[in-house]
Amino acid sequence: MTFLVLIPTVAGAICKFIVLPSTMATSGSISLLCLLVVLCFSSSPAMAQPLYQVCDNTGNYTANSTYKSNLDLLLSSLASNGSLSGFYNGTTGRSPDQVSGIVLCRGDVATADCSSCLATAGQVLLQLCPNRRGATVWYDDCLVRYSNNQSFFSSTDNSPWRTW
Repeated sequence: MTFLVLIPTVAGAICKFIVLPSTMATSGSISLLCLLVVLCFSSSPAMAQPLYQVCDNTGNYTANSTYKSNLDLLLSSLASNGSLSGFYNGTTGRSPDQVSGIVLCRGDVATADCSSCLATAGQVLLQLCPNRRGATVWYDDCLVRYSNNQSFFSSTDNSPWRTW
């Protein structure tokens, strides 16, 4: 009799392991199984480190402010809408608490992976650039940017951009 162990990862992938009864009792095989589980989770795109991030110098917002509420709404909207087509931009709120954002997934990235990447990137931005009114993060699969300056949709930005 064999056992099939299925472990869902954060990114939605499933790691599969086949465990034979004759190997279940040895400490070496248990250690190997534990190592495989760790590798399964560490290879998840949602757990990966960003390739690059920029915290803009456009000012700060305070916790529990209208800007923060608008930012949370925008990041959620960008992740859900951006994963459908791989690209999306939007604006939430009114000046001076208005926040605009843009997301992009690489063209060969599956919808589920795009969605996961965008959601993770939005949350990571809030951790990497706490209380900043503008920030950008690049992952291998996606890009997320937000700013209190709506004009970034229609203007050239000469800040240090990286390309895929």
